[in-house]
Amino acid sequence: MVASHKKAEMPEDSMYLPVHVGRALYPDREFGYQSDAEGDNISIKNPYYCELTALYWAWKNLKADYVGLAHYRRHFSLKTVHRGGWNSVLTGKQAEILCRKHDISARLRARSAKRCRAAPISPRCVARAAVRTTSKRHGNWMIF
Repeated sequence: MVASHKKAEMPEDSMYLPVHVGRALYPDREFGYQSDAEGDNISIKNPYYCELTALYWAWKNLKADYVGLAHYRRHFSLKTVHRGGWNSVLTGKQAEILCRKHDISARLRARSAKRCRAAPISPRCVARAAVRTTSKRHGNWMIF
């Protein structure tokens, strides 16, 4: 999913589902995206939970083995691909290849030690690949 509160350019790959977050607060705004105000939802709480309203909507309404979330300005790309705008955004085919090759791992912040540690999430294969955002201002590496 790609969470967005405004109209923005979106990846064309079918792996990405644009979700209009906070739609219950602004029913007159229509972007052509999936609304987080349909079905079981907490869209009205978007000012307090931000993109989590999209995750909640997906949890309660999507039938998918795996769900990922990207911000409307920050999309995943492979570590080996240099910044190339929309040409470097991770595709569904690339994600499938990563899923076959790697187990999932997430970076969790250890509050007491104030350091990151890797923790297994599921025995299912998703992908453990170093990816970074394609935002011009943010070049952070993340674990996907």
